[in-house]
Amino acid sequence: NYLSQQRPFLLCVATLETRKNYDLLLRALTPDIAKNIDLVTVGKVGFGGESVYEQLQSLRHQYLGGLDLPQATPQDLQALYSRCLGLVLVSKDEGFGIPILEALYFGKPIIASNLPSIREIAGSQCRYVAPVGGENDLQSEITRLISSPWTQSDCMQSKIRASQFTWENTAKKTIDVY
Repeated sequence: NYLSQQRPFLLCVATLETRKNYDLLLRALTPDIAKNIDLVTVGKVGFGGESVYEQLQSLRHQYLGGLDLPQATPQDLQALYSRCLGLVLVSKDEGFGIPILEALYFGKPIIASNLPSIREIAGSQCRYVAPVGGENDLQSEITRLISSPWTQSDCMQSKIRASQFTWENTAKKTIDVY
């Protein structure tokens, strides 16, 4: 139902918890920026996430459009990635970063924390921000994404990058380590 509104949105696929750094994202989504873009979140409330959820709901009532999904089916995620303007993931700590790989697969722009695990996956197909103190950079990158969406070439480069991460390659690299 939300997708029928045809409004541009950022997608954030991450558990609502403090280490996922939603406070940075929500500070960056000022009323001025939010008039041009919504935020769709996919993730359950996790450790320490009650305050994050309350803050998100408060902004939803004030000015921030979008949708909160505690969980999503593969079909839901496919629809959201296909229609989003880009993925934003500004975690303070991140493992492999499946949402990063999913965004690459769909050829979507990514704005993410400058963390080694994210850099390893996204490479040059990401706009990086500092997970601590990066509010102004995050605002700039969101504004840049709104005004200058990725080109077809950028999208293709993301898909090429995603194709490097297959289960076969992962198994081979794991065996090589052993």
